[in-house]
Amino acid sequence: MKKRYLSLSCLLLLPAQAPADEQAELAIQRDQLRHEIEHIRQTTRDARTRLDALQELIEAQREQNRLLDQQLQTESAPHPPGSK
Repeated sequence: MKKRYLSLSCLLLLPAQAPADEQAELAIQRDQLRHEIEHIRQTTRDARTRLDALQELIEAQREQNRLLDQQLQTESAPHPPGSK
């Protein structure tokens, strides 16, 4: 009888143990996902910062190119006689 009682007791504990194990596994997965999400957010912020810096460099280069084009046009324009 004692053996049967222990077996029944163990069977009753198994279902309670399984959800606890599942909850622990889900908690681990949740923490991993939170870490991964934070990593993605940080990577996105870093990429946005790099993109902003590159856009500023591109705009500065465009302005420099515009000024150089303007200077080149001025220098290559035909000069009226006696202007040099």
